[in-house]
Amino acid sequence: MTEKVQPTDIVQQQAAVMDWIIDISKIGQFKEIHQPDLRSVLESFGANFNLSETERESLRGYSEKQRSKGVKAVWGNKYDSYNQWTKKYVQEYEQQTGQVLPSLQRQTNSPSPKEPSHRKNSGMKQFLNDLTCFAAGELSSENFALYTETRIKNGIAWSESRKNDRVKISVPTSSKPILIGSFPPDFPQKAFDWLKNSQ
Repeated sequence: MTEKVQPTDIVQQQAAVMDWIIDISKIGQFKEIHQPDLRSVLESFGANFNLSETERESLRGYSEKQRSKGVKAVWGNKYDSYNQWTKKYVQEYEQQTGQVLPSLQRQTNSPSPKEPSHRKNSGMKQFLNDLTCFAAGELSSENFALYTETRIKNGIAWSESRKNDRVKISVPTSSKPILIGSFPPDFPQKAFDWLKNSQ
């Protein structure tokens, strides 16, 4: 485990967090981060972590539906803008690479449980949710690492036509391991840049 760096000002904090995000994007691996620094950097991007207990309880969930109240409270209007941006990212990625990103498989009670939801940005939306919950202290570093690394590894496997190599993991909303929404490895850095530069 790497030693936690504790920068003293926002410029150093942003540099440390950006290095952390770049490591996630380039090597698909989570490294230790000083959590208060991450929270401070996200606050400099417009996040507000002064939450009610109900909003905090929302961040302890897993699904988009469970977390939406809390994540919206943290990001305000930026939450919907981010979700719209992820759709644009999907379109641009597919146009530039010629690769079609996978749609989320929805769990149902029907005989064919892998019904597509036709949403390709689920993992991207959940990245912001995971990042927000982690920064708020409501998601453990172990689970943040598990979810993020799995999304990237499965995104790489899909892009290399190795979809059968994608791994399933256990999540709180399912009684058995599932494929969670993935994204290309460059996505975390692009998402971080969007959060930093958008109004």
